[in-house]
Amino acid sequence: KVSIVYFLLGISLTLAFLLIVNMIVAVFASGLWRIISSRVSRFSANSRAHIIFGLRILPVAVAVVFVSAFLIPAYLVHEPVASGEIVSLKLAIIAAAASFGVLIAFFRVFQTWWATRMLASNWLQNADEITLAGVNARVHRIEHKFPVIAVIGIFRPKRFIASQVLASLDEAELSAAVAHEYGHLRSRDNLKRTVLRVCRDLLIFPFGKALDAAWADNAESLADEFAAHNSRSSAIDLASALVKIARIVP
Repeated sequence: KVSIVYFLLGISLTLAFLLIVNMIVAVFASGLWRIISSRVSRFSANSRAHIIFGLRILPVAVAVVFVSAFLIPAYLVHEPVASGEIVSLKLAIIAAAASFGVLIAFFRVFQTWWATRMLASNWLQNADEITLAGVNARVHRIEHKFPVIAVIGIFRPKRFIASQVLASLDEAELSAAVAHEYGHLRSRDNLKRTVLRVCRDLLIFPFGKALDAAWADNAESLADEFAAHNSRSSAIDLASALVKIARIVP
């Protein structure tokens, strides 16, 4: 007969190794980034973003593969059901810390989803659907004190633009600004940002902050490159749009 202690021990070992392997690989990934960051700076924003994102999710990926492919099968095959082993205090503390990280990760994802849903719902109540030249998608104009121009959502993203942005930018600048946001949408940055948050919460300890900041910077650079890839004038229009938007920030 399989005892509860057998299951508790297996779950505790799984959680503990999930956290330990995650931490070890996270330290390695952070150190590797410090070594290669200067060399990677010569790459395109697209290549940099992929490298940084890969390094950031590597610890969780390795931990999950290790636990699911090696630890759990080995435990089920080789650990006697009535071995007499118990969950030690140290193992219980590590497992509890890992459990806390998992709970925080799920909570943050739910919190972000709910906040995004409520924000989009609130904005849509008083939004006007408009058509912009060169934009083959629905755009919602809103009244907001901040010069909002953003894409909200992951699977059914919606584009929002504040009325003062529409009034401040000319057609070329507006097209470049919208193209920048479309660059984020095309790269699935909202989904990637959520994945990075999960990786950060599962780790608990603040390893990888430099990678998070570098990815955010490169995501913006990649969106800029996408908006300006057509011509030099597109880059100038985007720069002009950013300056004008900055001037009307309250």
